[in-house]
Amino acid sequence: MSWTYWEEYYDGTRYGFSSTPRNGHLFGHPVPPMIAKEDAAGVVSGTTSHFSRAFPQVKVALEGGQVVKVTGGAAYGDAWRGLLEESKHTQYPCFPRPGLFYLWEVAIGTNPKIVRPSGIDKHSSGGFEWERRRSGVIHMGFGTLWRSAEEKWAGENGILYGHLHVHLLFPTFTITTKNGKEHTIIRNGRLTALDDPDVRKLAEKYGDPDDFLREDWIPQIPGITSAGSYEDYARNPGKWIYAQSA
Repeated sequence: MSWTYWEEYYDGTRYGFSSTPRNGHLFGHPVPPMIAKEDAAGVVSGTTSHFSRAFPQVKVALEGGQVVKVTGGAAYGDAWRGLLEESKHTQYPCFPRPGLFYLWEVAIGTNPKIVRPSGIDKHSSGGFEWERRRSGVIHMGFGTLWRSAEEKWAGENGILYGHLHVHLLFPTFTITTKNGKEHTIIRNGRLTALDDPDVRKLAEKYGDPDDFLREDWIPQIPGITSAGSYEDYARNPGKWIYAQSA
């Protein structure tokens, strides 16, 4: 999928954009309020989120920055489709058109030493939230900004609010400048800054840069990092994930 970094987003008023990086949560997309010409479009797919068990692959289709269709995902997808229907006529103060589910969160993890919790099968909720902090992982968020003025407004008026996530474990994220130059921020799940000579030189002050900057956890996904069929995995990821942690 793709979107444009419109100049209007960089007026200094939006949460999360500053000279101080956000530890484990670098923003790759502007946050609300979204402007009318927001153009994020494409499909986001995944099998994990923050607060649920792993689910069959969900596909979230966007046009003009807004979710237009949710396919698959079993119970997670069913719940999302219900909320999409419930909110489709609501005009939120932070969005240009009615509806709750606009893309705003493209949050980049930065710590190569993060691992998915052991015994993930025993976590009732929130176990997969931890993995989002690992370097090169992106979690995509759709809905209202957490604890924002628009969420307060919605709560006071008894209106649905919040945002839902899909985790991307092996993304490639490339920014193209106005003159056509490309900068690859993440390549196949590897945060490229970790290979920068200046970063490696800094790491040398504390030990072996190969050790410091190497990911301690690589998700084992059939068809991507291990033998097997991704299509089979995507139909029932829990069967594979929970067997690994048993």
